[in-house]
Amino acid sequence: MRQAVRPQLSGLMAAARRLLMCWHARHVQRLELAEIDEHLLRDLRLTPEDVRRECSKSFWQP
Repeated sequence: MRQAVRPQLSGLMAAARRLLMCWHARHVQRLELAEIDEHLLRDLRLTPEDVRRECSKSFWQP
């Protein structure tokens, strides 16, 4: 029984690690997005409102 639990626990820990890494990456990307100059935002076809809306999301929100 114990041997069967270890792979499940290992898989769960790996999934949790991936989720945390995703959340961290999303947070960093939003911080960087907030720093982009307005003329570059226009090149990306983003408005300041688009940026505000995206940056106001919590890290767990896609």
